[in-house]
Parts: sequence; structure tokens; C-alpha cells
Amino acid sequence: MAARRGVSPGNTGMTDAKNSFTARVAARSLTALVPKQTMKNIIKLTVVVAALAGVSIATAGKGEHHEAFEEIMKKGFKGKTSLVGKATAGTASDAEIKQLQGMLKQLATLKPPRGEMGSWKEKTAALIKAGDLVAKHDQGAAAALKKASNCKACHSQHKPD
Repeated sequence: MAARRGVSPGNTGMTDAKNSFTARVAARSLTALVPKQTMKNIIKLTVVVAALAGVSIATAGKGEHHEAFEEIMKKGFKGKTSLVGKATAGTASDAEIKQLQGMLKQLATLKPPRGEMGSWKEKTAALIKAGDLVAKHDQGAAAALKKASNCKACHSQHKPD
């Protein structure tokens, strides 16, 4: 008996044809049961759920107090119009200085996303001390706050990648 090309001895090729026929029938049956618009909606829903799951996982990886850190960094430290910027320039009102002190104390209570807790306590204690000097209108307060609020010194040890 001559061997057919692509078919192993003992296999007539009927099983493969039967399996592909069954797969084609199953695929046609599925598309016949589910209209195209419904299938498109299912695909859209799957994409949305996957995207939301990705956002959820990404946010969870940023630490347990991510929102608090974000708010403190934006309002308290970022730019010349931030509370630290105003305090170091000497233009902060007493209410803004009080708000800054509250943020610095809150920052000290948070767990750093990365790095040693001892370093975190040391850096936040220096910030609180400098904030207290600003509140007392001490002469060297602006310089102390500027030194204590060095972004790179803290971020290199404690900010997540």
C-alpha cells in the first residue's frame, strides 16, 4: 500500500477531516446563535473589564496611601505656588502655614511606599521641625524648610519606581 503524502501510516486522514469539520460546524453554530451586534458588545465589554482590571492592579501596586501622598505632594510641595514654595519665599499666610504643618504631620504618619522606616521618620521629623520654625516666624526657618524639603533626597529612597 502506497503511503500518502502528509498522512502517517495507519492514519487515513479521516480523523483530521472529521475534527476540522466538527470545529467548523461548532463555529457556525455559535455565530448563528449569537448575532453580530451582540458579539461586538461582548468583545467591547471584555475590553473594558480588562482595562479596569489593569488600572486597579496598577493603582494597588502604588502603595496603600497613594491618594494621600498625591494630595500632599501636589498641594504641599509641587511648584512655587505650593505651600512649601510660599513658606520658603516668605509669602505664606498664617492659615497656609497651619495647613502645611498639618500636611507634614500627616505625611509622617504614612508608611513609605519603599525604603527604610528609620530614614522616613528622620526625614519627616526634619520637615515637621522646619514647619514649626516657619510657624514661629524664625529667622532661619525658610532655609531649614528648603533643606528639609529636598525632593530628590527623599524620592531617591522612598518613592516607588
